[in-house]
Amino acid sequence: MVDIRKKAEEMGITIIEKENYTDIRGAVFKKDDKWYIMVNSNDSEERKSFTIAHELGEIILNDNNELSNDAKHKMANLIAADLLMPEDIFKNDILLNNDLYQLKKKYENCSYEAIARRMLKFMPYILTIFDNKKIYIRIASDSINFPSSLAEIENEVAEKCYQIKNCCEKDDDNLNVKGYYIDESRGVERVILLTEVLDIN
Repeated sequence: MVDIRKKAEEMGITIIEKENYTDIRGAVFKKDDKWYIMVNSNDSEERKSFTIAHELGEIILNDNNELSNDAKHKMANLIAADLLMPEDIFKNDILLNNDLYQLKKKYENCSYEAIARRMLKFMPYILTIFDNKKIYIRIASDSINFPSSLAEIENEVAEKCYQIKNCCEKDDDNLNVKGYYIDESRGVERVILLTEVLDIN
């Protein structure tokens, strides 16, 4: 597991936790030639870790004047993923065991969502996230053209995960669907589906 706070300190960056933040995850500023990263103290440790990694990305990209602010933000998210889940190590880990629960045990400072999103870079998956049985996001690996609507088997797996409050897996001739139940402990019951397309014809 990458200690992102230690990495920031090694770069001479000071982390400040602020209690009075509301919707703000974090911010970065420079004073007297020294960088500071502020994080929301009300966030989970997973969220704080990603915020710190994201703001480190912003610092790395600070002198790049060719990128728009939106492009820098997106690039900083990619840098954050690379910092928290280094490509060579993470790719090897998912080739050995791509179970989301097991990956979370190793990358404990990353959220299930961050890990699942990272998996899309290396595995041909469709990622669907439900919060309280409603779709929060549905995206896929770049190599996949996927329907916006759910397949029947995906609905079945999601419903089963909510029912048993655990993981569930089903497949048919075209799809393999793995579902993971996660209690976010903030009034949100989440199910993450990772759908592999077995037959693209």
